[in-house]
Amino acid sequence: MAMKLLPALGLAFLLSAALAACGGSAADSTAVQSRKLTRVNDAATAKVELLQAPYNWSQFSGTGWDGKTLTVVPLDRKIRPKTSGKWYLNPPINLMGPRLDFTANFSVEIEVDAAVHPDKGAFVDLYGSLPIGYDEWRIDGRNVRLGLTRGVAQVWVDMIKQDFSAQGLGPRVTFGVNRQGTALIFSVNGKEIGRFKESDNHPVFSKGKLYFGADAELGGGFSITSIKAQDAQIADNGADMLRAYTPPADSLRSLAQGLPKPLWIGAAANADALLSDAKYGQVLAENYSMITPEMHFKFQAIHPQPDQYAFAEADALVAFAAKNNMRVHGHTLVWHEALPQWIWSLYDARNYPALRQALMDHITTLVTRYKGSVHEWDTLNEIFSYESDEPYGLRSGAEDENNLSVWYKAFGLQIYIDALRKVKEIDPSAENWINEFGIDQAGSADKLDNMIAFVRYINGLGYGKLVDGIGFQSHNYDPDDDPALAADLRAAMQRVIAQAHVKVRVSELDVSDASSRPTLFSDKLAVCLQFQASPGCESFGTWGFTDRYGSMSGPVNAGGKTNYLSPNWGAELADSLPFDESYGRRSAVDYMRRELKKAGPPSRSGGEERGAPGSGQHGADEGEDAANRLGRVAQ
Repeated sequence: MAMKLLPALGLAFLLSAALAACGGSAADSTAVQSRKLTRVNDAATAKVELLQAPYNWSQFSGTGWDGKTLTVVPLDRKIRPKTSGKWYLNPPINLMGPRLDFTANFSVEIEVDAAVHPDKGAFVDLYGSLPIGYDEWRIDGRNVRLGLTRGVAQVWVDMIKQDFSAQGLGPRVTFGVNRQGTALIFSVNGKEIGRFKESDNHPVFSKGKLYFGADAELGGGFSITSIKAQDAQIADNGADMLRAYTPPADSLRSLAQGLPKPLWIGAAANADALLSDAKYGQVLAENYSMITPEMHFKFQAIHPQPDQYAFAEADALVAFAAKNNMRVHGHTLVWHEALPQWIWSLYDARNYPALRQALMDHITTLVTRYKGSVHEWDTLNEIFSYESDEPYGLRSGAEDENNLSVWYKAFGLQIYIDALRKVKEIDPSAENWINEFGIDQAGSADKLDNMIAFVRYINGLGYGKLVDGIGFQSHNYDPDDDPALAADLRAAMQRVIAQAHVKVRVSELDVSDASSRPTLFSDKLAVCLQFQASPGCESFGTWGFTDRYGSMSGPVNAGGKTNYLSPNWGAELADSLPFDESYGRRSAVDYMRRELKKAGPPSRSGGEERGAPGSGQHGADEGEDAANRLGRVAQ
């Protein structure tokens, strides 16, 4: 069962999609009306077919929709956390399509046709809360999985297989899920097969929402011919969540954009949080003018199979940015981590021609699709190593097999030149950035020396300016063992500007130490403001913005052990970002606002429309014991 890839789509498509999904221009009023928040008749006896207009399934990764039938192809999308050799499922969800809202009860009937591949698994997922994908790992949401394989229908709740099933079935079945109070009643072809009682440990649909997902076993594929809902309202999740906001006049964004030379204030952003938590989008758009997709542009997330891409999450972030006049910094094109299994298989087989072609195709597809929408790319990410004996200290993996770079091991330095040239060939206006950690620390002079020499070499090859800028990740994990001080950042940035003649930016700042957080954020912002002259510092970014969804969160069990992706345990919240887990503004925000005000009063004429100053509550005091600020994200 083959499905053609979606065509490469540029700025025009993405802007029109954003307008259509989020309530666009008057010229598109007919299309917009059909996409606005749609409610089902409240009659308890009404069954509503969701696979037909006005409901939208066209932005559902791993599927094709003809207006009546949903064809599901296998993405086998997985995540391999940096700290684990295991692969974990990351199946697609229809984030931009219909969502069920209900107060207590609901029922759904889903017709599945697996006749083409009856020996391969066909799976439909019903999420009560969305999973949250972080930097390189994911906390599963609450969900029910309905599966059909070789005539056997099975049910999983929070990815735990239940002890009831239906056997001896044909390839075409109708699954039913009926919620009555806290009881989930499961049926196949109209016959009840089992029940599950929701509890505090498994509050699957306690939030009153249901999102649809689907996946097929690798080598298979199936069709969904009908989805009927009853006793629920239907919302267009994309239109509901991708909203436009007006930044308050005293927000970080407004103050930075009002400087004599505007500064882009950025944050890593997560589509799962954006499309399930309205407060997340509001705080993001009001305070930041640039977003960096935290994981959704990474190879394993967006290109899970050689002939399949999963654009939905990345498209949603780009559409949200367009809706809110934000810049998008693409992250990342070439990296030794976050690679899908099929890339590793090509490397292990030493099929280097196919491996090189895969990377070039990947870059071509992404840069073409987002041409005009993504202003700059982290084309090369973390390509240097402290211990490497390679030219320019480039990472190879010889120094540490856990940090093996398949790209450098297979092709050497030339692959980086080819990648940089490919981006410029496709989108000459896009900027190539090198993003690196540790180069703003006093003990990393050799690494910085190597980077500067590398940039000078690359930009001196005669292909024009291939490298436009250097991103200083500037993570601050341990103030004693891993210091990253503002004075060191200043010295490093000054060297890059003077010797490599490229732009600089702070790209992934977070600060784990509560006592130093306010001053480190503001002092490093002050460094960026100091180097605004061209070429200089045009953007200042943090790795996330709220500890509710910070990448330094960790899924933990009751005993405190890390346990990636378990649906039964919550997440220990991070403690490293400007806004706390309740979106309260920490004093770090006020310190940064103070620096922006010192750099120049915001302009009150022209520019973006501004609203009245905000009146949000401050978060916990920075000196408070961090343990008192930890919580649990409800799953």
